[in-house]
Amino acid sequence: MAADLRRALAGEPTEAQPLSALRSGLGKLLRWLVPLLALGALIAALAITKPWRSLAQGGGEASAPRLILEEQPPGELRARTLRIAGRVVGEGPLKVWLAGYEDDATRTTPQDPTFRLRVTLPAGRHQLTLLAEDEQGRRVEALAFSVHSLIDLPRWYLQLDPRPPLPPGLTPGELDGDYVWERDGSVLRWLPPGEFSIGGPTDPFWKAGSGMFEHWRSPTPRQAKRTRGVYIGKYEVSWAQFARFCAETGHEAPPRGFFRRVNEGKDPGDMDWAEPAKQPHFVAPDDHPVHGVTYDDAMAYCAWAGLRLPTSLEWEFAARGVRGGIYPWGDEDPSARLLNRRDEDPYYFTAPVHAFPAGASPLGCLNMSGNVQEICGERFAPFPEQVPPDYHLPMPPKATLEALPVVRGGGWPKVIPMVFRACNFRRGSLEQTEDVGFRIALEPPLEKTP
Repeated sequence: MAADLRRALAGEPTEAQPLSALRSGLGKLLRWLVPLLALGALIAALAITKPWRSLAQGGGEASAPRLILEEQPPGELRARTLRIAGRVVGEGPLKVWLAGYEDDATRTTPQDPTFRLRVTLPAGRHQLTLLAEDEQGRRVEALAFSVHSLIDLPRWYLQLDPRPPLPPGLTPGELDGDYVWERDGSVLRWLPPGEFSIGGPTDPFWKAGSGMFEHWRSPTPRQAKRTRGVYIGKYEVSWAQFARFCAETGHEAPPRGFFRRVNEGKDPGDMDWAEPAKQPHFVAPDDHPVHGVTYDDAMAYCAWAGLRLPTSLEWEFAARGVRGGIYPWGDEDPSARLLNRRDEDPYYFTAPVHAFPAGASPLGCLNMSGNVQEICGERFAPFPEQVPPDYHLPMPPKATLEALPVVRGGGWPKVIPMVFRACNFRRGSLEQTEDVGFRIALEPPLEKTP
């Protein structure tokens, strides 16, 4: 403007424009300037209120204040008390606590930004989250970490290398290799990953393709591989366990009794489970395996207990391990010392789930032959010639005639081929028989890698 004034006084041309032109240019400028001013005001407001949250290193939420730990939480805890100490960087005061242990919360101040927490953890693996809130109740930071408390764990478990993972709710038992599931009291055994043989002998007796053994045919020997470990029931699910499930959920329980149908003899063939009578001749005690259940019954129990049915591959590995005997106990012929079968043992019908320890499998599971046949969470089909790792043919939500579950192992009324550990059998969801029950499995969650 000053330069234009000097040129005008000297009579020289200037760049000044009429007022109308100036107004036109100003209008264009304002059309650009107003949105910019609005954007600037929004940024300023966000800077003042700080409504955003960002993920902290530990996986939680964070704003301006941050939590700095004096040291990382221990992966394994060999004391009853977990101690967490650190300080707040940024504005305070803050309330700091571990999720689930808010009664042990502490508060920091601008004068003392440090915090110390102490919580008592039961044995087992814990997923913990360190939380913090400001005075307005806004969550400003969360750090997540895992701690495996080894306190009160038996010596046999602490000496394992590697140690199987312990998901919450599972604790090592008193006997070597036993694990107890808190929800329903099941005792489980650990099946490590690895390769093993499936299938049975190749002589014509076992390869029979017709007649009464058609449904019990065993595949020819082949290799299989499991890449993940899994827990499986040491015992079959008992009547006591199933009765508790029914009491808590209202699920209908199958009948326990065996009823007389022919004469006063004690031969199991003289008894009938399905036909009612005024008084049952035999009522299964609480420690006997539940029988007369369907696939749907077994699935309902597993959903209640937080467990699942084993796959056919898992079941066979639990029955034979890597040793590969004809029966769970090896190649010795079946006898009253090893299993419950027909009238050859002290039990006329089913036996206690903890009976016949001499017939245990290499991995410590009992009654995988005899007592009751066991429903698996697997659709019936022959194993493929080349078995993929972790092979599993899932069942639909409900069993149908087109999708029948596998039933493994031989029940108490069965003849020798049916107690052979490698046999598969098909049974529909609606069928209930006196010699079909189940055992459970538990798959630990995948470990998170840092």
